[in-house]
Amino acid sequence: MRINYILFVIILIYSISYVQTKNTVRIKNKDLINIENTVRQYQNQEIIFYFPDKEYDFSVLSSTTLNFIISSNITFYNYNKNKTIFNFKNKEFKGININFKNNGKLRFYNILFKNYSTNSKELYLIKSFYNEINTNYHLVFEDCIFEDISSNLYLSVSRCLKITQNEPHTLFYNCQFINNNSKIMHTYNEVDDPKDEASLCNIVEYSNCFFTSSNNLFKLNNVNLKINNSSFENISSISNTDSSIIESKSKSNKIEINNSIFKNSNNDIGVPFMHFIENSILIQNVTFSKCFTNFGFLISVNKSTNKNKLIIDNSVFDDVSSIITGNSNDIEYKNSELKNINSKKSTNPPHNNCKSTSFRIINSTFKNISIGTSLIGSESIYNITNVNLNNISTNGNAVIDLMYNTHYFNNVTITNIVNNGDAGEASFISFESREENQKLILKNISIDNGKSNGPFIKIKGNSNVIDIEDSNISNVKSYGAIIKNVSKKSKVVMRRVNFYENENLDKSQCGAIHFENSLDLSISNSVFLNNTSKSNGGAICMKNLNDLNLSIESSRYISNAAVNGGALYLDKTLINNNFQSNIKLTNVTFQSNIAYDYGGALYSDYDKLYVAEIQDVNFNKNIANIAGGAIFVPNEYNKKSLDISKCNFVNNIGETHGNDFTTEVSYIKLSNTDINTIIKSGDYIPLKFSLYDEYGKFIFDKFNIYSGISLSINIQNNDTPKYEIRENKCTFFMGICDFSQFRLFAHPSNYTLNIECENHYNNAIFQIDSIDVKVNTCNRNQIQYQKNDILYCENPICNNKCNLKSGECIPINHYTTENTIETNICQCFDGYEGIFCEIKSMINLEDKRVINDTGYYKHLFYSFGILLIFLSSMFGDYKNYIYCTLNFFSYHNGFLIIYFVSTIHLQLNLALGANPLPNPNNNYNDYSSSEEDDVSNEIVIMNNNNEDQMIAKGKNITGDKIITGNKDIIGTKRISSGSSSLIDSSIENTRNISSRKLNITIRTKNINKLYKNIKTINALYSKLYIYYLFINIFMIVIIIIQAFNEKYNKINDDEKYIIDESKKFRYNCPLIQYDNGLNIIEIIVFIQLVAKSKKVWNYECIFKIIQYINYSIPIWITTGPIAKLIFNFFLQNNLKSKLLMVSIFNIICYLSLYYLYMRNIIYTVIKKQSNNTKFFFKYPSPNFCFEHKEYDCNCYITNKVCIDTEFQINICINEYKYCSKIFEISNGKIKFVSDIKKFSHKNLI
Repeated sequence: MRINYILFVIILIYSISYVQTKNTVRIKNKDLINIENTVRQYQNQEIIFYFPDKEYDFSVLSSTTLNFIISSNITFYNYNKNKTIFNFKNKEFKGININFKNNGKLRFYNILFKNYSTNSKELYLIKSFYNEINTNYHLVFEDCIFEDISSNLYLSVSRCLKITQNEPHTLFYNCQFINNNSKIMHTYNEVDDPKDEASLCNIVEYSNCFFTSSNNLFKLNNVNLKINNSSFENISSISNTDSSIIESKSKSNKIEINNSIFKNSNNDIGVPFMHFIENSILIQNVTFSKCFTNFGFLISVNKSTNKNKLIIDNSVFDDVSSIITGNSNDIEYKNSELKNINSKKSTNPPHNNCKSTSFRIINSTFKNISIGTSLIGSESIYNITNVNLNNISTNGNAVIDLMYNTHYFNNVTITNIVNNGDAGEASFISFESREENQKLILKNISIDNGKSNGPFIKIKGNSNVIDIEDSNISNVKSYGAIIKNVSKKSKVVMRRVNFYENENLDKSQCGAIHFENSLDLSISNSVFLNNTSKSNGGAICMKNLNDLNLSIESSRYISNAAVNGGALYLDKTLINNNFQSNIKLTNVTFQSNIAYDYGGALYSDYDKLYVAEIQDVNFNKNIANIAGGAIFVPNEYNKKSLDISKCNFVNNIGETHGNDFTTEVSYIKLSNTDINTIIKSGDYIPLKFSLYDEYGKFIFDKFNIYSGISLSINIQNNDTPKYEIRENKCTFFMGICDFSQFRLFAHPSNYTLNIECENHYNNAIFQIDSIDVKVNTCNRNQIQYQKNDILYCENPICNNKCNLKSGECIPINHYTTENTIETNICQCFDGYEGIFCEIKSMINLEDKRVINDTGYYKHLFYSFGILLIFLSSMFGDYKNYIYCTLNFFSYHNGFLIIYFVSTIHLQLNLALGANPLPNPNNNYNDYSSSEEDDVSNEIVIMNNNNEDQMIAKGKNITGDKIITGNKDIIGTKRISSGSSSLIDSSIENTRNISSRKLNITIRTKNINKLYKNIKTINALYSKLYIYYLFINIFMIVIIIIQAFNEKYNKINDDEKYIIDESKKFRYNCPLIQYDNGLNIIEIIVFIQLVAKSKKVWNYECIFKIIQYINYSIPIWITTGPIAKLIFNFFLQNNLKSKLLMVSIFNIICYLSLYYLYMRNIIYTVIKKQSNNTKFFFKYPSPNFCFEHKEYDCNCYITNKVCIDTEFQINICINEYKYCSKIFEISNGKIKFVSDIKKFSHKNLI
C-alpha cells in the first residue's frame, strides 16, 4: 500500500506539471451536455480536457451522438487517483464518433467507461474514422477501464492503401476490459484493394491490457493487430459469432500476440477462441492455461485462396482444448510446450487437426497428455525437430497418425508413451503411404518406456521408404511388433540403431520388428539387445515375403528371445515365384539369444536363404530349449539355411539336439544295429529306432515333441508259419522308439519284420527298412512247449531274490507248461553260495589249517620283526640322535622278535615231536614211579557241569585210566581189540573240532612226559617275556641317558660330529658301541638256537616249517649279526658305504629268512591244500606208535587195534595248539592259562 501511494504521488506530480504545460479546460459534470461544442471550439488547438469530477452522467446525452473532429493533440484527462467514470447508465447513447484529420491525436487517460448499452448492433461506443485517404492519426486509451459494456465498444474504420506510419493508429495501453458482452473492437478498411499493404495500413495495438469476463473481443478486417503483455481471463462468446477472442476473416490480416496470457476461460458456444482466414499470425511468448471451448480447438485457421501463415513461438499450452484446426496452412510451432492435457472423451487431437498443412514443430515439448485420439492430425506434412514427448497416453489408434505424405523426425526424444486403444490397432506412430514412395525419416530418435495395445510403430501402404538412423528404441512393450511394416513394397534402412529391451506381447504376431511382402531391408552398425517376442523372432521376423533384398552389416543380435528364432525368424514366401533374392551378411554376431522352442539365433523357413553371401558371421552361446541352438531349419536345409561351413559356431546349445544347427525329423533309423537277429522262440528282440535330422544328427527329444510319431512291427505273411508277437507297438520317447520288450514266438524258421510308421506330428512320411530274423530251437536251460501250433521257449522263473549276476535260474523239468518259482531252482556260479546265490564264498584264514595250526600269531610276530629290521635301514644314515635311536631300537627289537619266534617253534616241536633215532636210555619199562607221583599229585579233573569235583591226590594213575574232556566220553577202561565202538566214538567226537573237545588217551608214562613238556614250554614263554622286557628296558635306559647327555652338553661338538672319509662332518651316533655289544650277544645266543636246530633236525611228528627254520639259521648268522658287526668295525668312518652294505645284507638276510619261513605255507595255499596236514606236518614212520609215542614198542603185536592215522595226527596237532596256548578269553576277560589248566583240557581247542 505504501508503494502504491508513493507511485500515485509521483504520477500526480507529473500530471500536474504536464497539465500546467498545456492549455487545460476543466469539464464538470454539468458541462457534459455541451461537451461536443467545447471540443469543437478547441479542435485545432493542443489542449487538455480535465475531468475533475468523480463521475460523469452520460445518460443526459441519450439518443444523441457525440461527434469529435480531431486535427490536433487533444487529451481527455483525469489525474486523480481514482478514475473518472463515464457512466452511460445503459441509456440509448448512440456513441462517440471521432473524425480524424491528418496527424490528429486524441488521448483518453484514466477514464472508466461504464454501463454502455444499445439495442442497435450497428452502434459502437467509440468509432474512429477519417475521410481523407492515408491519413495519419493516433487514438490512445491509457489507464482506462471499460466495464459492463453490453454493446459494441470500438469501431475502427480506415481508408488507406499503404502504410504511412509505424506507430499504432489505435493504442490501448494499460487498459482493462471487464464484463463486456459484445465486440470490443471491430475494424475494416473502406478502400477495397487486394494488395497486402492495404490490409496492414491500419495498426491497432493492445499493450499491458487485461480482459476478463468478456465476449467476442475482436472482429478484424484489414488490420494489423498487435497484442502485447496482455492477459485474457474468463473469455467467452455469445451466439451467432465465429470466435470468442479474435475473428479475422479478411485477406492478409496480420496478428501478433506477444507476452500474453489466456487463462481460465470456458467457451460453451461451439466457436474457437481465435478464427483466422488467410492471415499472418504470430503467437509468441504466450501462455494458454485452462482454456476450453466446445468447438474443441483454441485456434481455427482456414484458407480461402492462400494459406494462412501461423507461427507459435515460445508459448505454453497448459490444460487446454486442442490447439489448432484448419486446412491448407503453413504452421511453425517452435520452442513451445503442450502439457497437462486430459481429454480422453474428445475426438480432437490436442495439438492440431489440420489437413493439407505443412507443419514444422521445432524445439518443443509435449508432456503429461492423456487423450482419446492422436496427438496431431493425420493428413498434414510434418517436419519435427528437437522435440520431447513425455508421459503421453491415448485410447486412440495412434499417438502420431501420419497419412499420405513424407514426414521427417529429427532429434526427437520419446518417453513414457502409452496407447491403450483397441487391441492390435493402437500404436505410437501409424504411417500409411500412397503409391509414390512416400517417406518416413526417423533420425536421432530416442524412444524409451513405451506401451501400446498394438504395434508401437505401424507402417502400411503401397510403396514407401523408411529411414531410421542414429536412433535408440528401448523398453517398449507392445501388443504386436514394436515396428510392424506390412506395406506392399517397402525399402527400409536402419543405420546405427540401438534396439534394446523391447517386448512383443502378442502371441499371434511375430517379431519385435515385423516385415511382410516385398522388402528391401538394410541394417548396418546396429545392436539388437534383450528384445523379446511372445511369438517368433525375438528381434526381427519376416513372413509372407514376395521379394527380399536383405543386407545386414556390422551388427549384433544379443540376448534376444522368442518362441522360435531367438534373434531372426524368416517364414515361408507368400507366393512361390521365381524372384531373385539378394542376401548379404557381413560381420554379424548372434550371441546369447534364446528360443523357447527352435532356432536359438535363427529360424528359417525361407527357401532362398541359401543364396546369402556370408562373411564373418558368428553364433556364440545361443540356446534353443528344444532344438537348433544357433540355426533351425524345418526342412530342405540346402535351400533354407545359411552356408554353415562359412559360419562360426561357439558354445551354442540345443537342449534336445542340434547345438549349432539342425532340422525337423528327417528320417528314422535303427540305432542298435548290432542286435542278435538269430533268436529262440520267445526271445526279446530289443530293437531301438531313433530320430535323425537332415544333417544326420540324432534327435534327443528331451521334451517328447515327437511323441506323436509311433511305430509298429508286423510279420511279412508269405507262407509264414503260425506266430505270435508281443509289445510290437511303441511311440518315440526322448527321440527313441524302444521295442526292448518285443517278442516273437514261432517255430524255427526265417521271418521278416516290417516296420510301419504312423505320424500324428506332421505330414512327413518315413520309410524304414525291414529286418530279417532267424528263429532257432530252444536252448538247454529253457522250458519249451507248444500251444496253438506255436513253439514257446520260456526262460525259467525263480524267486526275485535269486541273484542272476552270481547264479542262474534253471528248470527242474524242461518240458512243461508250468513255469513257477517252485518248479525252478537258483544255481550258483563259482565263488557264490546260498539259496539265492547271494553270499560270496570268502577266504577265511582261520579255516586254513596251514596258517592256524602252525601258529597264526607267531607268523604275525615274525612278519612284524622282519618289518622292523627293514624299517631300521631307513634311519641308518644317523642324521641326528632320533635317527640313531630309531635305527638302534627298531633293529634289535626286530631281531629279538624273530629270534624268540624261531626259538618257540624249535622248542615246541622239540618237546612234542618224535625222534626216530634209537635212544638207549629211553626204555618203556623203566619209567620211575616218582615221575608219575609228581604228575598225579597235581592233576585236577574238573567236571564242566559243576555238579561235583573229583580230586586225585597221593594216588597213582594207572595205565588203564582214561582222562576225557567235557562230557564227551567218561570211562575207566583201556582200549582193547574189542573196543572198536569206543574208538569210533572218539574219532567222531575228535573230528568235529569247532564244537567239541579233543579226547586224548595216553598212557600214564605219556601223561607225565606231556606234563613235563608243558612245563618246559611255559617256562620258555616266561623266560622269553622276561628277556624281551629286560632287553627293551636296557635299550630304553641307554637311549634316555645318551639323550640326556646330549641335551645338557655333556657331549661336546668334537664328540658329537666327526669327519667322515668323505671329508665331511657327520653325526656320531653314541649308541654304536651298545649296538656292537648287542650284536655280539646276538651272535652268542645263536649257539643255543643252533643246538636246538641240530637236535630237532631228524624229528618226526613236527611241522615242516621247522625244516625251513633250520635252513634259515646259517644264513641268518652269517649275513645278519656277524655281517653287521663287521661293517660297524671296518666301515665306521665311511657311513655311506656302511649304510649301503648293511642295507644290502639286511635285504639278503631277512628276505631269505622270510621266504624260508613262509615257503611251506605259501606252497600249501597255492596248491589249495591248506587243510591237508600232509602238506604242512611231517608224518612219523610206520613203526611209530601213536599211543605210546614210541618207535618199535611192539604193542601192536598183542593188541590188534585199527588206528586212524589222520585222527592221531589231529591229536598231535592239537597237542601243539593247547601246549602253546598262553592266554584265554573267559567272560570277556583275558586270563593266563596255567599248565594245570592245560592239562585238565579246559578250552583245549
